[in-house]
Amino acid sequence: MEFEWDEGKCDEIKRRHGFSFEEVISSIKNESIIIKTPNEDRDQKAFLTIVDNYPVVVPFEMRSGVYRLITAWPDRRFKKWID
Repeated sequence: MEFEWDEGKCDEIKRRHGFSFEEVISSIKNESIIIKTPNEDRDQKAFLTIVDNYPVVVPFEMRSGVYRLITAWPDRRFKKWID
């Protein structure tokens, strides 16, 4: 799997949520599922993965076979799935 992202967005996620895209990618490679997103009409889907024992949603777009990570956030709605 190949990934790309905006470095400024990665810095913002690290500051706001305490994890980086590198940590997210490691989690995606270990265990994740793909879910629908509200922006699916823009060819956007999202990974649902676990970072530090908490569910994280990671919207992405496929670009020439590369996963373009848009953003990432912890989402408590999925917490019950991992407990």
